Amino acid sequence: MKQLTDRELAGFCEQFAMVLKSGIMIHSGMQMIADDTANPDRKAVFQKISDALTDNGSLAQALKASGAFPEYMVHMIQIGTESGKLDTVMSGLSTYYNKQHTMRENLKSAILYPSVLVVMMLLVLIFLAAKVLPVFQGVYQSLGSEMSPWAQSIMKVGALLSQYSFLLILLLLIAAITALFMTKTERGKAMLSDFIGGRKASQGFSIASFTSSMAMMISSGLDIQHSMQLSMGVIGNRSIKEKVAHSYELLEKNDSFIEALEQSGLFSNATIGILSMGKNSGSLDSAMQYVADIYDEEYQWELAKKVSLIEPVSIAILSVLIGTVLVSVMFPLLGILSSIG
Repeated sequence: MKQLTDRELAGFCEQFAMVLKSGIMIHSGMQMIADDTANPDRKAVFQKISDALTDNGSLAQALKASGAFPEYMVHMIQIGTESGKLDTVMSGLSTYYNKQHTMRENLKSAILYPSVLVVMMLLVLIFLAAKVLPVFQGVYQSLGSEMSPWAQSIMKVGALLSQYSFLLILLLLIAAITALFMTKTERGKAMLSDFIGGRKASQGFSIASFTSSMAMMISSGLDIQHSMQLSMGVIGNRSIKEKVAHSYELLEKNDSFIEALEQSGLFSNATIGILSMGKNSGSLDSAMQYVADIYDEEYQWELAKKVSLIEPVSIAILSVLIGTVLVSVMFPLLGILSSIG
C-alpha cells in the first residue's frame, strides 16, 4: 500500500484532532473521515481502519496494519494513546507534516531548476567537446599549431562520449530514476533530507523528536523510565539512539535523570542547565518541549541553508568548466592571429 503524502498526513491528523477535541468516539470519527474522503484508494484505507477500530482494535495498530502511514507517526500515536494526550499528538503531527511538506517542496523546487540547468549545460559541454573542438583542432593543424593539452583532453572525452552515447543515455536514465526515488518515496525523501542537511541536521531532528515525545509522556504523568523506553522508538539517528540508550542504562542504575543525560553527552551544558532548572521547578515537561522547539528550529534552518546553496554552487561549477573550455580554445587562436598581424 502506497503511503500517504505529507500533505495528506497533515490533513488526516488535523481532522482526527478535531474529532478528539469534539468528544466524538474514535471509531465514529474515523468513519466520518472515511465518508468524507473522495479519493477511492484513500477511502478504502480509511474504511479499513474504521472497521478495525469498530472491532475494538487500537488506532496505532490499525494505522500500522494499513501500511499507509509512516512508522514515526504510528509510534507517536501509540505514545499519545498511552499518555492520554492523543489530541495534542495529532495536532503536533499535523504541524510537523505541514512543515515537512513545505520543506520538501522547497527542497524539490530548489533542486529541480539547478538539475535542469546542470543537464542542459552538460549537454552544451559535451556538444562543444564532441563537435566544436574537433573543428578548432583542424583549424589549428592547418595553421601549424595545436590546441592546449586541457582542450585536447576535453575533446577526447567528448569523442568517447559521442562514440558510446548509449552509456550517456543510461547514466541519464539512472539519474532520472534516482531523482524519482528521492522525491516520491518516504525513504528517498528522508535520505535526501539527511544528505542535504548532513549529520548535524539528522541528529538535531532526532533530539527534537525524542524531547518532544518525552514532554508529552511526562506531562501525562508517566514515570521518566517508562517515558524514555517509549520515546526511544521515535529516534532515527543511530548515534543519538545509542546516547539515549546509554542514558536509560544509567537511569536504571539509580542515577538521576539529569545526571544520566549529562553523562551520556546527549545535550550541551546549556541545555542540561535548562532541563535541570525545569526538573527542580516541577516543569520538566515544559523544559523538554522548549528544548525540542530549539532543536527543531535548528534542523529546519540547517536544511534551508544547505538548500539555498545548491543552485549557485552548481551554476558556478559548470560556468567555470564551460568558460575554461572556451578560454583554452580562444587564447591560442588569438595568439596565432596576433602573430599573423
